[in-house]
Amino acid sequence: MKGPGGRVLGFALGSAMLFAPGLLPAGAGPLDAHGALVWCTFWAAPLGVWAGAARRPGWCALGAALGLGLVLGALAWFGARDVPNLIAASAVLLGGLGLGVGLGALLGPRGAAAGSALVLVAVVGLAGLPVGGGLFPSPPAAQRPAVGSTLLDLSPLTWVLESAGVDWERHPAIYGPAGTDWFSGRRRAFQGAVLGPLALLVGALAAVGGTAHAARTKRGGGALPLAR
Repeated sequence: MKGPGGRVLGFALGSAMLFAPGLLPAGAGPLDAHGALVWCTFWAAPLGVWAGAARRPGWCALGAALGLGLVLGALAWFGARDVPNLIAASAVLLGGLGLGVGLGALLGPRGAAAGSALVLVAVVGLAGLPVGGGLFPSPPAAQRPAVGSTLLDLSPLTWVLESAGVDWERHPAIYGPAGTDWFSGRRRAFQGAVLGPLALLVGALAAVGGTAHAARTKRGGGALPLAR
């Protein structure tokens, strides 16, 4: 299939294949909903960079969003009982995708690979900050609880999982390694009802702004790439 429909379908299928490994069986059982959200968090923004750097970023971004939606829909269908608010988590993930689209549109095709890799490193690095990247004998919070709390707030995994209604601060994967017992009760978790719409708005503005700027500077003005 050629034309815009082919671009959307191709990117949707490719994106779904990228996110699908998060649905594979893990230690928590046949479907680890938390693990699936972690996997999607790592790849949403880097994939957005590739979509934004494409010749028709609007169509490719739409395909990437559909691919992510397919995987999240499968997660909901197969029973994400441990994720009370999957809609809010999806909004945060789409916001990350939108940020990547905006950056990719500014970088263009030549900068897509490097930009996507750097974004992935940044996401993984921020996710590892609460546990000190495993480089310290004790978690950062053990020495400075306020710092540990801030590092947890900076983690994209915290944004997504707490928006989903997961008690991430006390999750086994983070409680011991991050030493959250040092600041438990003094930190307020992110609320999906607030963070979800906010992340979606910021991502949408970034995507539209980036693609519009690219259209003006590289194509001499005119309609947004989605309309072409």
